[in-house]
Amino acid sequence: MAILIEETTQALSDTDFDRLWADSRVDIIDNNTQIWPDSIFNGTEAEKKSWFKQCLVPSPDDGTNYVYPKLSHTIKSDNVIVTQIKGVVVDNIFQWQTVLVGKVNNSKLFYARNELLLAFKTFYQGKGYAGMSMHCIKDSRVYNFFKGIENDSICEGTFSEQKVSDYTSADSSVVEIYELKWVY
Repeated sequence: MAILIEETTQALSDTDFDRLWADSRVDIIDNNTQIWPDSIFNGTEAEKKSWFKQCLVPSPDDGTNYVYPKLSHTIKSDNVIVTQIKGVVVDNIFQWQTVLVGKVNNSKLFYARNELLLAFKTFYQGKGYAGMSMHCIKDSRVYNFFKGIENDSICEGTFSEQKVSDYTSADSSVVEIYELKWVY
């Protein structure tokens, strides 16, 4: 299985986005791995899908006035896009912000392979970055997945975890946001 990670300046095609959305929908919508802005929190699934698609569009200025440039890259398995990641570089660490994760052979176990995590390390080091990180909701599927593969010694780099904030959503529920970081 050939893995290719490449920077992109192109939005996903509608076909690729819809395929990846279908694979990620359960995580994003049903299992609440995404922090939604108040304006979309009570929106329909179609509104959330549209908002999410716009968040993935590669753009140095996506209207958030974020102080770091936004960068995007895709992961391909056997030349098929299986993931798109949009993020920023903060303190020389690539921080994932918006991620759409597809399935490989009808499974997401592909992401628990050291081969992929080594490809991330090689890609990020080739860009001159010292590591990668992500903010996620504590005890969400994303958080538990990455903690699990870290505990299984599949990840690359030195791991750290830090609570960065509490987030109160439009329905007044409060979740803890953690940064998971790997420094190479």
